[in-house]
Amino acid sequence: MAATLLALFFLFIVLCFFLQIHRKKPATNNNLPHGSFVWPFLGETIEFVRTQRHGAPEKFVRNRMGRYGSPMVFKTLLLGHHMAVFCGPEGNKFLFGNENKLVASWWPEAIQMLFGHKNWVLCIAWSPDGEHLVSGSKSGELQCWNPLIGKSSGNLLTGHKKWITGISWEPVHLSLPCRRFVTSSKDGDAQIWDATLRRSVICLNGHALAITFVKWGGDEFIYTGSQDCTIKVWETTQGKLICELKGHGHWVNSLALSTEYVLRTGAFDHTRKHYSSPEEMKTAASERYNKMKGNAPERLVSGSDDLTMFLWEPSVSKHPKTRMTGHQQVPLQ
Repeated sequence: MAATLLALFFLFIVLCFFLQIHRKKPATNNNLPHGSFVWPFLGETIEFVRTQRHGAPEKFVRNRMGRYGSPMVFKTLLLGHHMAVFCGPEGNKFLFGNENKLVASWWPEAIQMLFGHKNWVLCIAWSPDGEHLVSGSKSGELQCWNPLIGKSSGNLLTGHKKWITGISWEPVHLSLPCRRFVTSSKDGDAQIWDATLRRSVICLNGHALAITFVKWGGDEFIYTGSQDCTIKVWETTQGKLICELKGHGHWVNSLALSTEYVLRTGAFDHTRKHYSSPEEMKTAASERYNKMKGNAPERLVSGSDDLTMFLWEPSVSKHPKTRMTGHQQVPLQ
């Protein structure tokens, strides 16, 4: 008992010592922005995490913008790291306009572990059965999430060398439960991943420049649009290139499928029907897909920096069915 009390007294003395140093430590740089470090090491971590967990991270920033009268930047201490937080239109303009020049955007490793990604989240995609969520970031990494509790399902998935530009899941009528999804990247590759194995199983390479868009079609094809002005069509079991669609005079910025709605929603519709087995769900998804497609082949529309769109029927011909013009600006989505 006496040893325990002595240990607690010692810890109390040490804490008081650090608090005294923290409070009396003179400022060494008058150019630091306004703000507060509060507690040694912890700083404002507790309040930061609390606002994140409550789904209102902006509250942490707004409170400090008002408290310190700064519309642009404030200093803080999070998980042992002193940092400056840029905020508001002026702060964001300064940060993005001078990234890798005057400033470098950065998050401590401990915060990355708490919140999943190391950089900006660029893409998000639900699996058609509603069981999985995948996000991709500017650092080229992917994170699988459990949507029921909002927690990551494990470590980040790595494989791409540059940022993620698109994510698309294999349709329910082709495979259930949903396991595979495809990603595209600025590095010029697309990769097929297995969410259960948590790794890349097939790499689709062949584009000369960055892939800007990817779609997993309902006829067991994957479509990738690229800055090399082409669209490539791939089979999904071994990743072999089936054909190349050419016609655009500039970057391909976007792709859209005629069956896209039912590919995303799978077996679910406005009736909110519940299914007793995966087989029943897969059958319902197949019926919806075939009804949507009808007697026509699955059609693809591409948009480009050349201000045009092309309509394709890739399963019938590698030549465009028609060329659509009329835009005065670049069609982006």
